[in-house]
Amino acid sequence: MNQRKSGALWIGIFSMAASITNVATAAAPLTITSPINGASVTSGQSLVITVTVASGTYPHGIAVIGQHPLGVTGLQAVAGSTLRFTLAIPANTPPGSYNLTAMSVDSKGVLVPSAPVSVIVERADLPTMLATDPLIFFAYVGQTLPWTIFSTFAGGVQTDVTQSTLLNIDSGNTRVAIVEHGLVKAMGSGKTNINVRYGSITKSIAVTVPAFVRGDLNGDGRVDESDLNVLLDAIGTRANSANDARDLNHDGVIDVLDVEILKSLCTHPACASQ
Repeated sequence: MNQRKSGALWIGIFSMAASITNVATAAAPLTITSPINGASVTSGQSLVITVTVASGTYPHGIAVIGQHPLGVTGLQAVAGSTLRFTLAIPANTPPGSYNLTAMSVDSKGVLVPSAPVSVIVERADLPTMLATDPLIFFAYVGQTLPWTIFSTFAGGVQTDVTQSTLLNIDSGNTRVAIVEHGLVKAMGSGKTNINVRYGSITKSIAVTVPAFVRGDLNGDGRVDESDLNVLLDAIGTRANSANDARDLNHDGVIDVLDVEILKSLCTHPACASQ
């Protein structure tokens, strides 16, 4: 089978995958034995992947799928119990953890995946500058904001390094704010600095979590429909801390009981804005 035809066939197989209800769940017939889970990989280099194939018939062959943006290997016919694949890691892959999964469809149309193996992608060079997006402006205790960290590398290339294992982040006062998995959380009112370090480059960001009027969740000094909407968007979630301003009854959950309390605190009748 020529490369163009096999590539088209493989795309077709994975286009069908979403509609296939039968998925092999017995002892994995496909196993990625190399790299091992948690292995480090350098962006811009090629990764050799070894797959062990147990008994079974795979007329369309086997390939390895990398989590975006790693891509997909070429399709290989099964010849023996061990297959080796090469996957080129894109040069500008954001540092972080990515899954690899060996995949095929057997002769009965059953989708056959291996257990995923994660690899840690990092750059070989160090940055020349750090930047964050966005700046951190909290309105209330308990608010959670997405936070992305970018590094500039040689040649002016800017890359999202939020998930890099080489990135070190700490808060000067964890009672005020913490950072976890690309999110910064307001834990209590006050001021602190979030300190970011990547290699020899450091950056410090001043953070203020305001003291608040009870029920004023957007920090505008009044309790109205805008604050009610903030609360409604959080219904069913757990409070971020014992001081979460949305958890008005301090039971650890944002729910309809908090909504009723906020309504009783509104500045104007019916929680009108004015």
